[in-house]
Amino acid sequence: MTTFTLARKPDDGENERTRGALTCPAVPGADALACVTLEPPWKNNQPKVSCIPAGVYEVVITLSPRFGRPMPHLLNVPNRTEIECHYGNTVSDTEGCILVGTSETPYGIAWSRLAFGKFFPWLTGALKIGEVFVAITNPLPDPILAAQAA
Repeated sequence: MTTFTLARKPDDGENERTRGALTCPAVPGADALACVTLEPPWKNNQPKVSCIPAGVYEVVITLSPRFGRPMPHLLNVPNRTEIECHYGNTVSDTEGCILVGTSETPYGIAWSRLAFGKFFPWLTGALKIGEVFVAITNPLPDPILAAQAA
């Protein structure tokens, strides 16, 4: 079993996007990998407009209805279907899925196809040795902002 992580970053205050850092450990045949991520903002897990809840999800490769090719697919996401990890550069490129890139831009991420081109072989290699899971975490609340809000 292999687990990679997606650590979400605190909201930038605009609530227009959810940024994160994806970290994949080295597996036989593939080096460790780090990417940035982009998802829609949290909107109470509404399909097609919200990021998914934090949690641990199994990741498999299945045929994507949207892309017509094999893509990483997260299983058992509460009240959601067809949650994938794919390429794209802005929130308008996703309907609740996780986008991967090499760096952040003011409105999204850059070099997404390059990052996906590294992530997909990593995932394929990890799946050859067993099940693969992603552990998605939300940022801890800022104690100063929490105290100001109280």
